[in-house]
Amino acid sequence: MIAYIPGFVRFRVSADRLLELQEGEIEPQVKQERLNKTQELLIRDLSFRYEDKWVLQQLNLSLKVGESTAIIGPSGKGKPL
Repeated sequence: MIAYIPGFVRFRVSADRLLELQEGEIEPQVKQERLNKTQELLIRDLSFRYEDKWVLQQLNLSLKVGESTAIIGPSGKGKPL
């Protein structure tokens, strides 16, 4: 029974925080900015190894706001990662 106490305390703190947000007593501290069409996400020379196998080597990628990008390849090869 004692093992459940920490989880219950975390639940109570989270519930209290949600109620405060719902009642408008505190403002969420999230800064939101919209990207304009000239901004982009650049990835340069990204390499990633899973265990002993290289899955990405020196990947360069440019993702621009407002453009669609597709990642394609054989089924079951980890594209959603």
